[in-house]
Amino acid sequence: MDEYGVPFTATAAVVQGDIIHPTIPNGHVYRVEAGGTLPATEPTWWIDTGTNHTRTIEGGISLRALPFYRPLVHGHIKAEPLP
Repeated sequence: MDEYGVPFTATAAVVQGDIIHPTIPNGHVYRVEAGGTLPATEPTWWIDTGTNHTRTIEGGISLRALPFYRPLVHGHIKAEPLP
């Protein structure tokens, strides 16, 4: 299952490999490529995963956009005995 990470938190410290997501879901998560301290305000998130999928935001943090695929199952799967 895809890693959803942690929500954006202003001025939080992040390190390479951390996964963060916007406070308002947009179908993507962002992997930290170069760490640092997140800005005081949430950045404008992008959803381009093609040629422009990595961007540097305020504070020199580099993030890579990754599509987030939601799980297709909701709740428990009821087991049924085989005949």
